Amino acid sequence: MPAKTLKLFILGGALVAGGLAALAVGDLVAFQANTPIKSADVNQNFTILRSAIQALEAPVGAARLADGAVTLPKLAVGGTLADGKVLKAQGGALVWGDDLVGSGGTTYSAGAGLALSSNTFSVALEGITSGMLADGAVTSAKLGSASVSSDKLADNAVTSGKLASDPAGLARVSGGVLSASGGNLTATGNLAVNGSLEIGYVNTFDIAGPLIGAGATFEQTATCPAGTRVLGAGYYNSTDSDLTITRFYPSAGTSWFVRGVNNSTTETRLYIRLTCARLG
Repeated sequence: MPAKTLKLFILGGALVAGGLAALAVGDLVAFQANTPIKSADVNQNFTILRSAIQALEAPVGAARLADGAVTLPKLAVGGTLADGKVLKAQGGALVWGDDLVGSGGTTYSAGAGLALSSNTFSVALEGITSGMLADGAVTSAKLGSASVSSDKLADNAVTSGKLASDPAGLARVSGGVLSASGGNLTATGNLAVNGSLEIGYVNTFDIAGPLIGAGATFEQTATCPAGTRVLGAGYYNSTDSDLTITRFYPSAGTSWFVRGVNNSTTETRLYIRLTCARLG
């Protein structure tokens, strides 16, 4: 065997003895004392060794990493690790940073509510819940704005405590304020409505009065059910008698007043038909 080949063979044997075999080198040809060495066997061994060495020199991919091999000390990360920090790219390196960064560099740490007080807040968030909103965060300017649209809010995220009572919001009510009590919304002052007003309850009621004698004058007041207001009224009598109505108008916002004379020769009963609605 040439001296160069013999030296390479000795080197390969030393690598195997030094632990390379533990890297799944493969099956090497074993040589026995006083046995001729074939060049093909030697070349095969060197081919196997070369492939193993090339595999060691190749970049370490996911397949060569054992599960759980990359522990925290193995990560080259800048910044200080603390609860609530997240890994993020900054300046071409990985750093421990805060959860959120708003426009202008405003940061929001884990567990802190998002105070949507800036029109430039532009972090794309999905599913903001009530716990993520600071009390008073949802001002009137934020309702229906492009900063936080409806699809970004989780269902039931905006509770009453999250609504801010600010001058801009009150300015949207002409001449007064809005208040809620017992499930009802009350407007103090004049309420300006741009568009249609949805009334929560509308119904009609026939309110019967006492019998009216022939030729007698009468007065009658019909009142809507509690919690409702009168929108309009009409009347009729039980015998289609000849009646003269001299007064017919709303009273106190919840009732309707009627005065008149029965011109017929028979008694009759007057019915007032009220249209009532719950407006507050």
